[in-house]
Amino acid sequence: MCSLPVADWEGCPGRRRQGREPVQNGRMSDEAPVPSSPDSDSAAQLLSWRELETRTGLDALPGFHRAFLTWRGVEDAAAMPLRRVSQRVEAELNRLVQSGAAQKQEDDWLIKPEALQDFLNSL
Repeated sequence: MCSLPVADWEGCPGRRRQGREPVQNGRMSDEAPVPSSPDSDSAAQLLSWRELETRTGLDALPGFHRAFLTWRGVEDAAAMPLRRVSQRVEAELNRLVQSGAAQKQEDDWLIKPEALQDFLNSL
């Protein structure tokens, strides 16, 4: 795989297609633009759980997870071992998927903002 920017693709072996010039926006000059789908527009409005965790920071992550579990009604989350907390967070996120409030995407959950609004406001 070539690591050069799109504008420099001609320097990558096997990457330049004959008769097509690379352009800055990542499309070849004779390609039609791809219309956005309703799913891609709504996905942009969803909150990434992994992004929330990243913004929380590693040191504060156990407390963030325990607060999430407490908010979801899990009893005694503060006393749970860390490994168990992790498992329960994933289970609760999967429940959000089942209820239609989130989508699972590879190793992330994309959550409707209104589903987490009260939780995020409580932090």
